[in-house]
Amino acid sequence: MDASIDLSGEWQGHYEQEGGRHAIRMSVTQLGGRLHGAMSDEDTLFFGETPDEDGDDEQDPAGAEPIQYASSLPSTSRIDGSVEGAEVRFVKTYEGEHAVDFWNGERQVRVVFEGHAVVYAGRVAADGRRIEGRWHIGDERDPDHDTGSFVLERAIGPT
Repeated sequence: MDASIDLSGEWQGHYEQEGGRHAIRMSVTQLGGRLHGAMSDEDTLFFGETPDEDGDDEQDPAGAEPIQYASSLPSTSRIDGSVEGAEVRFVKTYEGEHAVDFWNGERQVRVVFEGHAVVYAGRVAADGRRIEGRWHIGDERDPDHDTGSFVLERAIGPT
């Protein structure tokens, strides 16, 4: 990446998680090696079922029903990060509550998180118009941490 390329401006793209693509838009200002701005997520409601613990596709334990979940994220988040050469790293912190509801038959539990954060790390293309990389939630050393890929392309702004 040319050192004179400024990443300030509007970006659009997606992140991939659990086999799906989820649209995102980012507006950032670069001041020296720092990035600040905002991101919005198109998809904010997710439904699923926890995986079968032993992988045999049978109910566990003693005929228990699978645990269902619904996750609701705020649509906007704050971006704070850094740029060093072609390497970009930023933290996306959701503004508001991230609620997850779990249920198994009649029993339901709600967990609410404030300041849910996702770490993005990527590389800027030589022309400064595309950023590709990986995101993760939680400790990267934990084999169960959530991770996936992302792509952002410049919508408008300086080149």
